[in-house]
Amino acid sequence: MVTIIANQLDNNYSQVQINALYTQVKKLCVNPFDFYVFVNEDEYKLLESTQKKEGYIDGITFYVPKYGTD
Repeated sequence: MVTIIANQLDNNYSQVQINALYTQVKKLCVNPFDFYVFVNEDEYKLLESTQKKEGYIDGITFYVPKYGTD
């Protein structure tokens, strides 16, 4: 099992960049693997409450880290 994390909080990755990174990682790794994108709480609420999430590739998990403990 491989876990890949894209930290959008520090790098401000765009949707296209996240999808491209996911695709490149998938080509290099044998399935299964987990792909997490760290976002802040406001971004997560937006993703969950709008159609914005539809533009992302299936298999990307968005995660809000609890600072200081994660």
